[in-house]
Amino acid sequence: MIINARPTLPLSTPVVRWRQSADDVYAATLHDEFAGYITVTGAGYELRGPTAEDLGTHPSRQEAEEALDAALSRPVATTAVPSPSTTPRSRPRRRTRRSRVRS
Repeated sequence: MIINARPTLPLSTPVVRWRQSADDVYAATLHDEFAGYITVTGAGYELRGPTAEDLGTHPSRQEAEEALDAALSRPVATTAVPSPSTTPRSRPRRRTRRSRVRS
């Protein structure tokens, strides 16, 4: 009996790529999609995530980059939306017949 098995290769870790887009701005991409940016200010290196959420001000660019890596590796919190099959349907009110009073 011959078994042909391909060796499993370790999955590559996603790499965040940084590019200086202005004198004081660095933009990050992950899988060719926008992932965040760093703005150099007098207070330090201000980091924003992919949806412009504030990820803090860091003392160095390297620490800001590491903070973005950590933020991107966290599971994303989602709001549970009930599926249509589990959502109660509003039914029209059932009309009841009134009994007639015979005289």
